[in-house]
Formats: sequence, C-alpha cells, structure tokens
Amino acid sequence: MFSKTLAKKTLAVSASLALAFGGALALSGSASAAGSAIAMSFGEGDAVGTNGAVTAFEGGTSSIDDSPAASHGVGGDGKAFKFVKTGQPWSGANLILPGFLDTSLGSKVTVDYFNGGAAAEPVMLKFQEGEWPNMGVQPCKSLEAAPGWNRLTFDMTTAHNWDGSKTYKVAAIFPNFGADDAGYTGAGAAAGGSTYYVDNVRFNGGVSVTSPSKKVLAVSVANPLGQRMSVRVPGVRTWNSSGVGGSSASVVKLSVPSGSYKVTVTVGSETVVRTLTVK
Repeated sequence: MFSKTLAKKTLAVSASLALAFGGALALSGSASAAGSAIAMSFGEGDAVGTNGAVTAFEGGTSSIDDSPAASHGVGGDGKAFKFVKTGQPWSGANLILPGFLDTSLGSKVTVDYFNGGAAAEPVMLKFQEGEWPNMGVQPCKSLEAAPGWNRLTFDMTTAHNWDGSKTYKVAAIFPNFGADDAGYTGAGAAAGGSTYYVDNVRFNGGVSVTSPSKKVLAVSVANPLGQRMSVRVPGVRTWNSSGVGGSSASVVKLSVPSGSYKVTVTVGSETVVRTLTVK
C-alpha cells in the first residue's frame, strides 16, 4: 500500500538483477506488509545466502559449493547451497533466521532444487514464528521433486497449519522428508541419504515496490550476467535491450497519468509482473 503522505501521481519501480542474487530477478525497494522480498543465490556478494546461520541441522551437512549443470534453464548458474542427507530422517537446513534477517517471510517461495537421488522424493519447507524454543505456529508444505533440477513453488497459504494472522520469520528446508505435512500425497522418502542443492530461492518472488515519487515510472534493471532484458508496460511502452551483453544497469523512465499499470520485467528466463496503481 502506498503511503498517503507521498505524491499522488507518481510511480517508481526499481528492478534489480543484482550480482548478489546470481540470476534471481528482484524488484528492490520497501517491503510490503504481506512479506519481504528476499532472493538468495549463495554466490559472491549474497549476504543472506552466505550467512553462517544458513546451515544444516539434525546430522545433515552443508556447504556452499559449485552448482550442478543447469537443466532447461533451471539451476546451474554458479554457486549453490549443498546439503548431504545424513543423521536424522528429518535433518534439514535453516534458510532464514531472525538472528541475521529479522523480517516477515510472506507466503510464497520459489526454489531451484536439485534432487540427487535416483527417484522422485519429497522436499518440505517449514515456516516458524520464532526460533527454538519459542517456535510458535509452524506451517509446512511438501512437494514432490524429480531427480535432477526442479523449479518448485511453495504456496504456504495451502500449507499444513498455515495461519494467515501470524508473522513468520524462520524458514527451513527438509530434503527427502515430508512427513509433517498431513496433506502431502506425492512420492515417499527414499531409503538412505543423498546429495541435494538449493539455489535461486525467492521469497514473494524476490519482489517489492518503492513508493510513488515525481510522476515518473522508473524501472532500473541491473544485468551483471549480460542477459537479454525487456520492460513492458501495455499501452505505454515496451523496451528491449539490443542483445546479449552489456552488464551495466539500464533505466527506463516513463511519465504516467493516474491509473493502474501492469509492469513486466524480464531478464533472461526470469520474469516479474506487478500491477501498480498511480493515484
């Protein structure tokens, strides 16, 4: 929601494919009440993904390592979070803890997930209100992951134990485990352990939007990987990069009257769409 104290006929959107996000498209700016925009690539400069608290528990082991080769545009873009399944069947890894990122996680998470096993297995995402022993409500959502790379979207509003009135600040992932999700009906956990990779994690699309300012819709797209880019605002303008290459930021500034606008920003294979209202 836009602040009433700001100018009424202005829209500003900042889109960033930051090097720290290693390929995850993110519109950076102020977070909404529905949840913060967070992107984790686990590469150089990613202060969230490479924080020491992003680590395995209950006997699993973890590290930041080279990613397996990409498959159909999923994964394989440099470094990834590596998890080796050992210890307890419910061993997993913390992704977000309030000790290093105290923010609301919202309800939607997209993950590039590599299943190193030979067959389909579950992978579970769990949210908590706080850290042990004050964990509060703990919704969990399990999805089936095929061998190799998967792009998975966890809609936590459909998770077991979800309560939309709560604020969740802890996120953990559990490879080859789904038993806590009473609604899961996919493949069962495999016997023994395997090696898994987590990459390009995006909470709420990795997207947030700045407040209106100066009657200008300004879309700034940083492109450190030199990928093709486009910014499309139907009825106003479509901007496309001239081709692959050119890693410097590009800025498209559009003067707009009052109304609602659907802004689509694409960098490589990543696309973010937001409908924004200028008053």
